[in-house]
Amino acid sequence: MRTYKRKTENGTIPPEVIRQGVQKILEGGKFATVAREIHIPRSTLKRYTQKFLTEGGTSTNDVSEVPLENFIPRYKTRKIFTAEEEKSLENYLIRASQLHHGLSTREVRKLAFDFAEKLGKDIHHWEEAKTAGKDWLWAFLRRNPTLSLRSPEATSIARATAFNRPVVNAFFDTYESLLRKYTGSEMFVGQDSGSQSQSEPSSADLQALVGSTSAALGPEVVRPYPKAPPKKGDTIKRKKGRSQVLTDTPVKKRFNRRTLS
Repeated sequence: MRTYKRKTENGTIPPEVIRQGVQKILEGGKFATVAREIHIPRSTLKRYTQKFLTEGGTSTNDVSEVPLENFIPRYKTRKIFTAEEEKSLENYLIRASQLHHGLSTREVRKLAFDFAEKLGKDIHHWEEAKTAGKDWLWAFLRRNPTLSLRSPEATSIARATAFNRPVVNAFFDTYESLLRKYTGSEMFVGQDSGSQSQSEPSSADLQALVGSTSAALGPEVVRPYPKAPPKKGDTIKRKKGRSQVLTDTPVKKRFNRRTLS
């Protein structure tokens, strides 16, 4: 439900507090006493303690070494994307906007569906429409307040001036570092002949590049950043006029008379 309002405080206990309570129980504390001290329900404390013990934990283990994800309610961990994956989506949308190609809400939902499908997520409820739901979109925007909806407008001077010397230099610095990382070679420009030479990347280098890309799969894999379309040719056509052959014709005679007069 897009505008759902909570009716209880269930699931709002910080995971750090639950982990602290489990540690006190393992040290010999009583459920009722510890629950009153840290202000959480006794049943909640008992459930997480039993969960810790059934997953192989003992009273001699240090609960502080257990990840906080183990003390978060299940419904909070059943999101389609993880925090890292949602961060990559957020960065993609911001980058596309900086390139003056912001995505509409429909395009964002389609991107989310393609991204989730590429990651092998369970999105059976999106299969029919082949797009993410509106509820997911609004929840995603609430979780990422740096994103906002804006009406398209003309490119401003402030945004256009972002294409400046420091930005271009940073691009070529990154490009040079990638060349050295994945090809193991440098590009040399001949001073006399002006020719360029660059060694071809080996199959091992290409395999390393493919492996590193698949290890960090991002939205740009399923939808590359938008690019400006090629410039259209000159669409202004010359008007066809009446051709005149200035030979020994009446037209030439009239032209000569006007010239001499």
